[in-house]
Amino acid sequence: MPILRAFVLATVFCLISTSAQAQVSILNETFNELGNTSVKVDAVFAPAGQQGSTPFRITISNRSGKDRTWKVNIGDSASRKLSTDITESILVENGAVVTREIYLPLAPRFATYTYRNVRVNVTSPGLGQLTRSIGHEANDIFPAIGISKALARRSRFELDEHVKNRTPGDARFALPYLPEQLPINWRGYSSLDCLLIDLKSWEGLNDTQTRSLLEWVRMGGRLDIFVPESQKNFAITDLGIDGVRTRVKATQSGQLSLGQVHVKKWDGNQLNVSIVDDYTKIEETPRRSSELESYFGSDWTLRSEFGEKKFNPGLILIPLLIFAIVVAPVNLFHFAKKGQRHRLFYTTPIISVAACLIIVVIIFLEDGLGGRGYRATLADIQSQPGEMRLYLTQEQVSRTGVVLQSGFDANAEMVMDPVNLPNSVFNPLSSSSARNIAYHFKGQRYGGGFFRSRSEQGFSIRSSQPTRARIEMEATQTDGAPPSLISSLPVAITSLYFRGVDGKIWVSPEDAVIAPGSPIPLEPSSSAAFENWLKGSTDSFSKALGKRILTLANERERYFAIPKSAGSFPIPSHPSIDWEREVVVLTGMALSTQPSFENE
Repeated sequence: MPILRAFVLATVFCLISTSAQAQVSILNETFNELGNTSVKVDAVFAPAGQQGSTPFRITISNRSGKDRTWKVNIGDSASRKLSTDITESILVENGAVVTREIYLPLAPRFATYTYRNVRVNVTSPGLGQLTRSIGHEANDIFPAIGISKALARRSRFELDEHVKNRTPGDARFALPYLPEQLPINWRGYSSLDCLLIDLKSWEGLNDTQTRSLLEWVRMGGRLDIFVPESQKNFAITDLGIDGVRTRVKATQSGQLSLGQVHVKKWDGNQLNVSIVDDYTKIEETPRRSSELESYFGSDWTLRSEFGEKKFNPGLILIPLLIFAIVVAPVNLFHFAKKGQRHRLFYTTPIISVAACLIIVVIIFLEDGLGGRGYRATLADIQSQPGEMRLYLTQEQVSRTGVVLQSGFDANAEMVMDPVNLPNSVFNPLSSSSARNIAYHFKGQRYGGGFFRSRSEQGFSIRSSQPTRARIEMEATQTDGAPPSLISSLPVAITSLYFRGVDGKIWVSPEDAVIAPGSPIPLEPSSSAAFENWLKGSTDSFSKALGKRILTLANERERYFAIPKSAGSFPIPSHPSIDWEREVVVLTGMALSTQPSFENE
């Protein structure tokens, strides 16, 4: 009996501890002298990750007798090259309880260590500062996965041990979470490669959580929904997710723009350890951290076309040498010679300031004011009722001269991940650089060292925005006749390919310019011509993104188009950058009331 009792207690303890760890509590403070006013800070998945933005839930109960504004600062300081922090102000009226989500942008894996130290500071006027810090070991090779409480309850320990035994640099199989606390904004999922959720929890999500989760999938995330084995005939179409495209006879997996949705079976009790092999190498959706580190080197076409800048040390060394001569012997023996040493108190500062101004002028003449850059933007337009979203994925490279402000104000919600450019004296994140930089986020302000003077920057940016842009399929297609499409895009387009509902390929005439509001003339084309055109049109993107775009080519009723001008599609960043080249590829599903067929 004692052995049985110990076993039962150990089992209960494991269940309780697993449940408790489904969220990470960082700060939980109660002010007893202020009517039990309390502040709580929890990490939804983990305090840190490999890239993207990680979500925190801030819950403040104000019983202090007056309205209060709380300032919350969360930062990741244990960085090799790049540190980040975010500051938000939260107004809480007296007697109210407010819960706010804050998304901390993270330094990507190549610019930091797998071990992160996250610091939380909370202040309010008249109250002391609350400070907590917590460490977190992120995976090195294994994907960043979130797993629902139900799936993790009896499986997590064994799965974690299996992953750690396979690769010593990896800390776990997945990060457990409470489904009711899943983020209400797609940015809160951007630190993950894949999210695992049981069917019951999926069906229990509110509309805002579901919409945000699917927006993340649209931009490259992977969603795996686990269904009990007793539901043998359950297919992906039973999930009721609009827009998921499946291939013929593929009932358990589908594509949602750049991401995937999968249906997996489990016994409702425990996941088999063999599931680790399914996620060791996710072919369809490469790990985001690996993409940022490995796909923006010398083989990135946009970067190669942008070109390199050679460092001319003479531009700096010669003025510094002259400065050294003037500030020491000349200054000492001529400007402040014997009997006039007191002049050093003003001649030295004057010479130093003059030298700085001369160097700034030299840099200005060499590099100019502001900067130049290239960027490539994929605009996925999903115009169906109930969604009407524009999903933007942008890759850009730039180089700055003299920049008066390195930060900028964003005009849309986005996740802006630095990419690993080739080593260069102008690249502050290169492995050979001795410089450390910091990004500071406050509201729409992106401050810190984003666009330093005389530096090179590369970013992969994602954003989800509302839109009314669309291409409409006006009438039912008759045999042999081209589809009847009308452009309601905000810009004119010069080239368009469209795969019809029957799988046939159609293309706009070579010299056609289709203005907004105009019908789109179409003529027959071939799959080979379409594939070659699409490969050429997406050549400026990284190989990882280009590969994902090509997987969309088989979707029926999907179009690809090139606009005459970039228009408002590129995601703005620093206003001082002159974007000399802008590549924009438009894609989306034609808005139609026709019944659609399965994809090839």
